[in-house]
Amino acid sequence: MPKRSLAIVEVTPERKLEPSSSKRQKPNPSSTSADSPSTSTARAPSAHPAPRHSNSTGTPSISKPKSKHEGAQGVFAKDDDITRIISWNVETPVPFLDLRETKSSAMLSSYLKAPPQNSSPKHSFLRSLLKEWKWPDFVCLQEVRARPTDTDWMEAMDAAANGVSRVQREEGEGTRQDGGPTYTAYWALNVSTRGQRRFGVCTLVSHAWASRIRRERTVDWDAEGRVHILEMDGWALVNVYALNGSDHPWNDPRLERDPLASALPQKTRNERKRDFNMLLLREVQEMQTRGLRPVLIGDFNISLTKLDCYPRLRTEAPHGLARKQFNEMFIPQAGLVDVYRHVHGEKKAFSWFAKGKPLGKDCARVDYALVDRRLVDGEGREERVVETGYGGRSEGKSDHGIVWLDLRGMKDLKPVKSAAKAK
Repeated sequence: MPKRSLAIVEVTPERKLEPSSSKRQKPNPSSTSADSPSTSTARAPSAHPAPRHSNSTGTPSISKPKSKHEGAQGVFAKDDDITRIISWNVETPVPFLDLRETKSSAMLSSYLKAPPQNSSPKHSFLRSLLKEWKWPDFVCLQEVRARPTDTDWMEAMDAAANGVSRVQREEGEGTRQDGGPTYTAYWALNVSTRGQRRFGVCTLVSHAWASRIRRERTVDWDAEGRVHILEMDGWALVNVYALNGSDHPWNDPRLERDPLASALPQKTRNERKRDFNMLLLREVQEMQTRGLRPVLIGDFNISLTKLDCYPRLRTEAPHGLARKQFNEMFIPQAGLVDVYRHVHGEKKAFSWFAKGKPLGKDCARVDYALVDRRLVDGEGREERVVETGYGGRSEGKSDHGIVWLDLRGMKDLKPVKSAAKAK
């Protein structure tokens, strides 16, 4: 991770990037998918989109014949024109951070300078996961639960993603001995100094894409670590961890030391959730006016339709109000498309699974990808969305599964000439 003043820059809207080398060998990725309320089955994405057709209800669906590239484990080959993005709410990264040798932050700092390679299942888990997914280009993690001052924690995440410490990684040429790329970590973290470490997002960027980033930033209206943005030529990746609405009060972490803050009218988390949606909409529209095509992926903490919940969709207020706002205002005004529904029609899939219950007895699709409609419509060439799906629940690691998205031709995108946003 580039050296920078984390205690200051994590709430600064824009940050200066350090140059990165462009050498990297690019291996191929794979994935999985969830199918029904009672089960979550694995299925790897194909390098080439299968023909869409309509089912008996007229809803677009997809038929995927077995690919000649499919291996014994169901892994598909992928050409270099495919950009893979995966997103995972890890709930907490502790299960795959190798912290067992330390009892304090100071001890951790010295330990991380040269962590043992593959020293434990913890230390190798994240790297092994990336290898299993055939080295995604972007990895969006939510709920990483670090503060801007937790530099040791962030070093541990960097080491977990790369299999070696940052010092050791920088000695390489963009690839590791396992054949995978090195990754650079970018963060948006909660600046609160009170209570438990909560929220926070981290975006891991593979070596080949790090040099293509033109702007890396957070947003000035969020200090909880819920939005991180990477702007490339022609498009932008937005890592999102939206609020989970409730009637509990919402406290702006920037005001926690303000003695007058307690006298101000206090919003509920439900109210802040609706504000968050509108502020994010404004952010998306602003990027579109600059010719960028936003790709939003992460945990939105809202299910869009009855298809996205089992056994029931929460329709009572204020949940129904937030959903109505998101479906009828946010998505259409932002010119975005729910990629999973676009590709798979009414096929059921879930990304969150209630703990303590049998798999599939209480679940919802709250993690998904929303992409600029121009990436779906094609802009005069084949559409850039190749496939998307879900990886099921990560047993023992998180109550969320992985959502993945494959896009084609993202490296040759140019900014849209027209300043008008997609309709």
